[in-house]
Amino acid sequence: MVGAKIIAPTFAGYSYHVIGLVEISLIDILIFICAITTVLLIHISQPSLKEVHQVFEPAMKPDG
Repeated sequence: MVGAKIIAPTFAGYSYHVIGLVEISLIDILIFICAITTVLLIHISQPSLKEVHQVFEPAMKPDG
């Protein structure tokens, strides 16, 4: 972890010097768009209400 704290700023400074701020911003925006697209394309299944009630109903019953 300590290495990342040394390497990351060095790489950022070198990247800024070599390709410039506009290009770094474009790369950042492209990576963001890829991440959002990935999240939008995956299917997150939702459990049915029956399954939810089977899991939580016993815990919600009062002792007595």
